[in-house]
Amino acid sequence: MPSRGNSGSPRTCIRSELFHNLAVTCWIIANGFWMICEFFWEDLDYLRYYTAFPFSLGLLCVLYYYVSELRLKVKSGDKPNAPAPSSEETLPPAE
Repeated sequence: MPSRGNSGSPRTCIRSELFHNLAVTCWIIANGFWMICEFFWEDLDYLRYYTAFPFSLGLLCVLYYYVSELRLKVKSGDKPNAPAPSSEETLPPAE
C-alpha cells in the first residue's frame, strides 16, 4: 500500500478526501449553475440565489468532517492542536 505521509491511517485519509471532494463537487455545481443562469437568463437575477444551497452543502461537508475529527481526538485523549515533540525531547541524553 502506498505511503500516505504523516496524515494518519489510510481510512482517515480516504475519509478526509471523501468529504473534501464532496465539498468541491458541491461548489463546482453551484458555480456552474450560477454561470449558466447569468449567461442564459440575465434578466432572471433571482435564480443566482439558489446557488446558496450547494455552496452551503459543501461548507457543511467540510465543517462536519472537521468537527467529527475534533470529537474523535478529544474522545481518544489527544490534544487537538498539540505540537509535535521536538528532536531534543526525543533524543536520549548524551553520555
